[in-house]
Amino acid sequence: MTIQDYFNRLPEPYRTQAIRNTSRKKLKREANSLWQAVYFAFPFSDTPEGVDYWHTVATGELPDQQSPESQCLKIRKALEAGRRLTAIDIHKMGIYCHNARISDLRKAGFQFTTEIIRNGSKHHAVHFIPKP
Repeated sequence: MTIQDYFNRLPEPYRTQAIRNTSRKKLKREANSLWQAVYFAFPFSDTPEGVDYWHTVATGELPDQQSPESQCLKIRKALEAGRRLTAIDIHKMGIYCHNARISDLRKAGFQFTTEIIRNGSKHHAVHFIPKP
């Protein structure tokens, strides 16, 4: 299927926005999935919708189906189930603005701690851990 074929399957307004952001040449390019079509089509940062918006469309969870409240609920349920979450874990849940959602949860009074794991390099993992 072409990128255009994948975009034609999207509901409005995503269809029009995706097509508007993509050159005619790229619309004819082959893709193996919606994710690949969106990622190959255009640089997200160059669009009015922005990076987080297109990451979410690419995963198939359209932004209006992923309100901040529903994102917070997903994170909260995982933490309440005793899971330790990293930013990568939260991204795998289809939530790409995890800092904002963590802030929202803290403002709402949800209790959890943050643990920073350093692995000897400049990279580290932040774990969000539910408080008992």
